[in-house]
Amino acid sequence: MMLTLKLVGLAFEVNSTHNSQKKRDTSEKNQEEKDEANRIEPTCVDIIHYAFNYVGVLTGPYYRYRTFVDYLNFPFFEYADWKKATIDKLKYVPLFAVLFLWGSYNWPLSYAMSDEFYEKSWLYRYWYIWPNFFIFRMRIYVGLVLSECVCTMAGFGAYPTFTNPKPGQGPSENFHEMKKLLSNEDALKKTEYDFETIHNINPYGADFCTTYREAMKHWNICIQYWLAVNVYKRFPSKKYRTAVTMLVSSFWHGVYSGYYVCIGTAPLCLLLEDVYYKLYLKDRKGPYFKILEWVHWFFRMHFFSYQGIAFLLLEVNLILKYYNSIYHAGLVLWVILYVVGFQLLKNKRRKEKKLAEEAAKNE
Repeated sequence: MMLTLKLVGLAFEVNSTHNSQKKRDTSEKNQEEKDEANRIEPTCVDIIHYAFNYVGVLTGPYYRYRTFVDYLNFPFFEYADWKKATIDKLKYVPLFAVLFLWGSYNWPLSYAMSDEFYEKSWLYRYWYIWPNFFIFRMRIYVGLVLSECVCTMAGFGAYPTFTNPKPGQGPSENFHEMKKLLSNEDALKKTEYDFETIHNINPYGADFCTTYREAMKHWNICIQYWLAVNVYKRFPSKKYRTAVTMLVSSFWHGVYSGYYVCIGTAPLCLLLEDVYYKLYLKDRKGPYFKILEWVHWFFRMHFFSYQGIAFLLLEVNLILKYYNSIYHAGLVLWVILYVVGFQLLKNKRRKEKKLAEEAAKNE
């Protein structure tokens, strides 16, 4: 899976280098510095070394070829405080591991495939999506944080903080200053570094942010970067780019039906969320704003959990058996919420338009 991301991403990096050289004469100075910092010309041997570099070879995080080259050629890893970065990332891993074991013991996924499970009440079967998604999150948090620690312990992905590194991307600004830094050892020692380039998961943000759209940005962050740069931004139709990006993400995960049911229905959740965000959260005001945020969070986690059970069950017969047993309650809820929300939003806009017209008349 990681090899797919690396090689496809590398192809686009080479393409970007080629395109930047073609328009070099008309580029602004800042853009030229950025293009120079991102320019790559890999040989066949370089590609093999990048593809099979032990850092991130199995579990990620995804990083660009440019990041790999910088690690080999720049001395930043020698000066970055990798011990502190690693400890900061590891401090919650024991908690995640204990919660994962506790959840797995009490609510194993295998029980949802047993005949006894389907003899339980409808409410219990419906509720079971919550502990299973919780267990899944704890497992992913442990795995992704440990994969980040492999990078930090090797000093991989360290860049000066003043370059404002982005997950998956690396430095995003001050490329000229970074280049000047290389020839000044005293400045190298005094400079602050971070490992944001390989930052792949934000457990707190994923669990407690309000919106579905924001939660996606806290999850598999480096993969989100790859999807955004290589699929979303490059797809010619703005209307369908979100759906196509989710389809590519599903295909990357594998061929099981559960991946397509889970990830492929994300655009529907975003569509529903946009309605209620415009209704209650966009203005960020009102006496009940905080309460509405928590209500929004509850439904966001509910739909994540409802989709997540398909991701875990994987096979279409198991997915249909489960969803049929709860009468597709999540889908029914989505339809009800969307119809009600759409009508409320329509009424709100009509009211706002009327007030604007009255205000214009009074003037």
